[in-house]
Amino acid sequence: NNYGVMNVYAPLQINSQLTSTSSTTGSLIVNGGASFNKDTIIYSTTLSTSTGTGSLQVIGGVGIGSDLHVGGTSYVDSTGQATNVLNASTNNGAVISLRTNNSERWVISKGGDTESGSNAGSNFYIGRYSDSGSYIDNAFTISRSTGICNCSDGLNVWGILAIQNTTLTSSTTTGALQVI
Repeated sequence: NNYGVMNVYAPLQINSQLTSTSSTTGSLIVNGGASFNKDTIIYSTTLSTSTGTGSLQVIGGVGIGSDLHVGGTSYVDSTGQATNVLNASTNNGAVISLRTNNSERWVISKGGDTESGSNAGSNFYIGRYSDSGSYIDNAFTISRSTGICNCSDGLNVWGILAIQNTTLTSSTTTGALQVI
């Protein structure tokens, strides 16, 4: 057993074909932390169909300090409620970008508008983009403070439109339904 530092200044090749099935089996067993100061590539092409399959399996949590790119489908599996959390710092948006050939088509976001109290700011937006990926407008917005929904270019309803408010009208600017 070597309990000190082992420096290797040439490629280290392990020719064992043992498969790892636990923390105590496989061709390389590390019973301490490991640090990699260069790029690390895993050449196995084993597909993942669950949290316990694939070329790289991590039993605990994973902290990633920068961007994450997934070349296939991203799944969130949970025995309880499955949750994706987008947590932005104050006055910054949180965005889900839907793209075609890396050109934006739709953006679903929490805006970065200032949270100034009374539930103001961090409004909800669905933005639309042109064929060239240029922003057109927010097709749909919801104000966090009021709950008011806005559709920028119209609303088509193919079924029943029920208006639950029973406020009576006394002018063109009052009442449950106002046509402007």
